[in-house]
Amino acid sequence: MEKLMNWFSEKLAPPLVKVTQLRMIAAILTGFLKVMPFLLVGAMFQIVADLAQTLTPKSTIPWAVMTNLTFGLLGLVLAYTIGAAMADRHKVNPLPVGLLSMTVFLILTKPDFSNGGFLVSNFSLLGATGLFVAIVAALFTGEVMGQFMKRGWTIGGKGLPDFVAEWFAPLVPGVIVVLVAWLVAYIANVNLHTILAVLIAPVLKATDSYIGFLLICLLLTAVFTIGINGAVFFGVLFPLWMAAVGENAGLMAQGLAPVHINTIQTLIGWVVIGGTGAPLALCLLMMFSKSKTIKALSRAAIAPTLMNISEPLVFGLPIAFNPILAIPFIINGGLLNPTLVWLAMHFDLVTKPFNPAVIPWLPVGITGFIFNQDWRGIVLVIIEIILNGLIWYPFLKAYEKIMIAREQAEAA
Repeated sequence: MEKLMNWFSEKLAPPLVKVTQLRMIAAILTGFLKVMPFLLVGAMFQIVADLAQTLTPKSTIPWAVMTNLTFGLLGLVLAYTIGAAMADRHKVNPLPVGLLSMTVFLILTKPDFSNGGFLVSNFSLLGATGLFVAIVAALFTGEVMGQFMKRGWTIGGKGLPDFVAEWFAPLVPGVIVVLVAWLVAYIANVNLHTILAVLIAPVLKATDSYIGFLLICLLLTAVFTIGINGAVFFGVLFPLWMAAVGENAGLMAQGLAPVHINTIQTLIGWVVIGGTGAPLALCLLMMFSKSKTIKALSRAAIAPTLMNISEPLVFGLPIAFNPILAIPFIINGGLLNPTLVWLAMHFDLVTKPFNPAVIPWLPVGITGFIFNQDWRGIVLVIIEIILNGLIWYPFLKAYEKIMIAREQAEAA
């Protein structure tokens, strides 16, 4: 196991991490993180709308309006945040880049202005359905404008006040990106939404499969055993996750069953019970340990672990770079829990998540219920905790012997 961990940390992890640090990948992750407060507001109204529909099904109050005009505008808002993040990476003014990224995105949705002055557009394209077009629009706009503004290929003049110079700096690259988007959408009549949907569909299908879901969970868990937080890969994974939960939300709004398993909500609600590696059961077992060190750590770690924060155990026990505890860490978080969750959702024993909220730091069990409003999800969490404990127990006892011997040697 130690040789495997060394190979993983020295050979496999570095190139993977290097990819996630590329400018565009990093900008995508930053853009998603910046948009989270916006999504949380929409998610709260989603919960209200769902409860209202359940309690008063004949009510005509338009609760869905608030969800539609928050989460329903995910693509539009994301175009801004990713474009601004690209500008930050280029060290140029993010405001015009973000705003023009939104313009390019809107042009690529190809709205119609011929209906008596009314703007006619497919509203769903402004939300999760248009997410990948928003990413392309923001990356294209951010890269072109960033290169032009960074290299000084702009209109300006000596002696102009700084605020005036800032007005003209985005002019040339701004005209170029808007013109290109117009040529693509209106002159070449290219439907980028359809093209990207066709290209992404097999990827979503592959990641929704058992093997795809398992590999993602295994990767995110395994890298933590060498001290690398799996969040470094979110720049690649977040677009897939949010597109999937967005489609689930859309299906639920139509009265249809959600179809996607591989979402960030699935991981938060049912896979990472206590944090990456599912260490909640471990922390509970540690409270009865004969080792003073282990027992003391359990008391300090129980509150964050209940909130799905595993770092106190990963680096305090430690689990990272510890072959004895890394084995059950990977088995529970990377194999057992993903398998149980995938089977339960694939066979509709537990409803797939449809609430787009990303709320990782609420008590275990509550988060999952917010995501799918299905009490069976809570039962699944309880079953997982019991099975996780059975896996953790022999490894904890083996490590406990080492810690007791160490404590006795220090006391002697």
